Amino acid sequence: MRIQLLGTAASEGIPGVFCNCEVCKACRALGGKNFRSRQQTIIDEGLLIDFPADTVMHSYVHGLNLSKVHTCLVTHSHGDHFCPTEFFIRGASFMDLIEERMTIYGTEAVLSKIEKTIENPEKSRIAGILIDTLFESFEVRGYKVTPLAADHDYATCGSVLYLIEKDGKAYLHGTDTAYFPEETWSFLEKAGVHLDAVVLDATFFTWDHLTKTGVDGLSYGHMSMFCCAQVKERLEEIGIADRNTKVVLTHMAHCAAATHDEMQKKADAYGLIVGYDGMVIDI
Repeated sequence: MRIQLLGTAASEGIPGVFCNCEVCKACRALGGKNFRSRQQTIIDEGLLIDFPADTVMHSYVHGLNLSKVHTCLVTHSHGDHFCPTEFFIRGASFMDLIEERMTIYGTEAVLSKIEKTIENPEKSRIAGILIDTLFESFEVRGYKVTPLAADHDYATCGSVLYLIEKDGKAYLHGTDTAYFPEETWSFLEKAGVHLDAVVLDATFFTWDHLTKTGVDGLSYGHMSMFCCAQVKERLEEIGIADRNTKVVLTHMAHCAAATHDEMQKKADAYGLIVGYDGMVIDI
């Protein structure tokens, strides 16, 4: 699998679109890996994870031909991860007709957002498939996909994580979420897979007080760098990850971030990799 991180920021981007804090000023001045657009990932050209409004920019910057995308796995309905208004442009009056439908997998909150936004999904050549049961696998073009429970306001936005397997390789997409729910840990321990790559939510990167138990016992629906290290440690303890597993951090928020090099220096102590826009993970 070829996994590419197209965007690696939380909802406001880095630098924040309207922000002039010290982190945003530093990242704006440095550019390069310090510029972070909204979270999105693509696997092997045809399998997208999430569809933010930044998708069109991602296609330009990273040289993507999105007409090759056959499937989009949506993690949840929040606007920085899913912007269905873009599908209106797939209609024939805007572009050459795409014969093949794009299949969009998501929970009820995701499919409801499509229904409220796109009047004619057939004209836009999209088809929604409901994920109504967690921990049950389905197949997509040779990929085995398993939706897992996340800790990120499921009742409102229908958040899920994805375990994706193909040709003996396994990838765990772990954003947006706090420390994984116990039912997800139980499934992973029994899954009989070895994870070749893991991408984890590090929204509150610098908040070391945000651990697997949250802050004062309260979940923030996201993780810190230190919390991600705790996830990595447990993955290794239950035997589905090891020192060769690539554990990459993403979804950083400007309010709890730093420059890319500063974050990587901190992450080095835990064997973690700080992701950046355009980063490719080959497994």
